[in-house]
Amino acid sequence: MICPKCKHEKNTAIDTRGWDTVNSRVRLCENCQYLWSTKETIDKEFNHKGYNKKGKDQSDAQGDLFSEPDK
Repeated sequence: MICPKCKHEKNTAIDTRGWDTVNSRVRLCENCQYLWSTKETIDKEFNHKGYNKKGKDQSDAQGDLFSEPDK
């Protein structure tokens, strides 16, 4: 995660709160002390078919995981 103010890469999540399918975090930049919030949502529509965990052969899954749907 990159600080939106100074573009530094090191930051800390100082508060995390979850509700239903959303995790909300308050982050603190270790460089400029800027505070910002992020939200993480669970994608209930994600199709796990063909997905491999990191470290395993991802030749099939990598190209299809975030590709545009066929029209």
